[in-house]
Amino acid sequence: MERSTGKYIKLFILVAIAGMLSSCGKPKALKIGDIHNISVKSISLSGVELEAVVPVQNLNGYNITAKEAEMDVLADNRVVAHITQTSPPVVIQGNSSADHTVSVKINLLHPGEILSLSNLFSGKSALNVDGTIKLSSFVFSKTVVVHQTNVQEYFKPIFEGIRLN
Repeated sequence: MERSTGKYIKLFILVAIAGMLSSCGKPKALKIGDIHNISVKSISLSGVELEAVVPVQNLNGYNITAKEAEMDVLADNRVVAHITQTSPPVVIQGNSSADHTVSVKINLLHPGEILSLSNLFSGKSALNVDGTIKLSSFVFSKTVVVHQTNVQEYFKPIFEGIRLN
């Protein structure tokens, strides 16, 4: 009798594990809206610190944390700046659609070229962003590759009189 009970317990455990594994489908992609409310926190000869609001929709039933972002700004396929996330990790709640405030620092590759950036961001050069964002959920993590073209529109407000804080 004990042997058959042990069999059923083992079978139940195997069925439960199989059920849990089959319910773990592929995660749904995050939907990112248009970045807005960009404000300059500081400007120096080495770069610019910005704060912006990023709308994100998470269709997954669990939280996702954006831990780290590392990207390059390219003008006509030449790296001109490096972007790093300076805000703490951003937690995106499961099954939610919300705005998240993110702080970044844009470091110029050649300090002292801050004035020449206005020419770059004026729309005359094709600006692209390439890099990675590290996301995690539970004990799993994933590095997402970012490639965004024609981002000069995002940078225009920096040189068109947005507020200095």
